[in-house]
Amino acid sequence: MTESKAPDINVITDTLLDIFATSLPVNTDVKELQKRINGLERELDELSEENEYLWDQIDEED
Repeated sequence: MTESKAPDINVITDTLLDIFATSLPVNTDVKELQKRINGLERELDELSEENEYLWDQIDEED
């Protein structure tokens, strides 16, 4: 019987966690991340409203 050459799932998981952990700034905390997420959500809402308005304008022109 041949030995599997597939990498161990634990090694893959640990590697991915290491990559994710080191990709964040060292001083980033949960509250700061939540503020950034909330800001991005507000911006997305504004852009969605603007997009809807523009599509309404296009529909009125047709």
